[in-house]
Amino acid sequence: MTCDPCAHTLPARPDAAALAPHLALDGTVETGAQTPEQPANPAPVEAPAPAAEVPAEFLGTWYGVTMSMDGEDYPLADMGLQIAITFHDDGTVDLDMNGERDTAVCTVQDGALSVDGASAVLEGGRLLYSEDGSTLALSREQPEAAVPAEAPVDETATLADFCGIWTAVSVSSDGMTLPAEAAGMGGDTLTISGDHCDMTLSGMPLDGLPCRIDGCTLLLAFLDSDCALTLRADGTLAFAMDDAVVRYERTGDAPEDGGAAEAPVEISAAPAEAPVEAPSAPAAVPAIDPAAITERRYVMTDADMQGFNMTAAMFGGMEYSFVLHDDGTVNFVLSGTALPTLRWALGKVPVEGGETDGVAIDYYGQPLNLVPTEAGFDLNYFDTMLIHFAPEASAR
Repeated sequence: MTCDPCAHTLPARPDAAALAPHLALDGTVETGAQTPEQPANPAPVEAPAPAAEVPAEFLGTWYGVTMSMDGEDYPLADMGLQIAITFHDDGTVDLDMNGERDTAVCTVQDGALSVDGASAVLEGGRLLYSEDGSTLALSREQPEAAVPAEAPVDETATLADFCGIWTAVSVSSDGMTLPAEAAGMGGDTLTISGDHCDMTLSGMPLDGLPCRIDGCTLLLAFLDSDCALTLRADGTLAFAMDDAVVRYERTGDAPEDGGAAEAPVEISAAPAEAPVEAPSAPAAVPAIDPAAITERRYVMTDADMQGFNMTAAMFGGMEYSFVLHDDGTVNFVLSGTALPTLRWALGKVPVEGGETDGVAIDYYGQPLNLVPTEAGFDLNYFDTMLIHFAPEASAR
């Protein structure tokens, strides 16, 4: 949020804490015109930690070129990312990503640098900065910032132009563009057949969604709202979802019979009473106290996806949260969209090596399992990403 500066500027008061940092100021001392007495024996100021002896070949600024994830290299320019890392001879490191800056301290061991858990090595004249299964390759030369121009909307598009099979190629949010694979949407498709379409979203099938043409825009009924799909002059399809845009390329023609697909299915506010995955053992007193988890709002803190850990901020501000209610219902917000009311139950949920007590959410006949952790819950979202949730505050 940007606030305009006040038109009337007050005269600055002396900052006593800055002028005399050795003073132990507390709530009883004013930092105005009064001058508190200096303690007889001021506590010595701790010296900074010894600086790491950074090899000379690392010193200076390196600029990001590519990101490697799961064996695939993605140019940062195509992702809308500008990354710079600067190593100083005192062991400090400046990190800059799209203008957001941070500072860290590095350590040196066996010719490699370690920065907050990430390793940095030199190879072939480039700096390889690796963390959590992904590797950032940086060069001494600053690449030109590539801002691809957005193709204009094809204002002559008709319903027939939309019909076909489309495959997701990229996802853009908050100024950053990720390949579909890196965003957990690799292989997702959108099949438009006249007045309805079938799609997969992060691997989850959603079939029979009603759609209609409005001018040159196709409106898709999705989770009780209309989402806009537009054809672009470069032949791609743009699907606007909250603060993100998914781009598709045509990969096939829609079935000729069109109407042979299942009749459009509206997602109702009250899903069918399908049993949530039953516990493998007879009913017993659950290890989880329902009173300790209900009526609290849990929010996503971060997520693990294809070997890469992404913070909540990296999802472009899209909300992932849930509230388990005492009456067995759950409010679930997915990618910033509030889903119709779902139901939940305590039971056994699968984990690596067996099962444990957890929470199962009935997601239209498919279980979404919440596994308790020290921080809150983990949710394996249809094998596309592992979302970590923590309680935000009481939702009563």
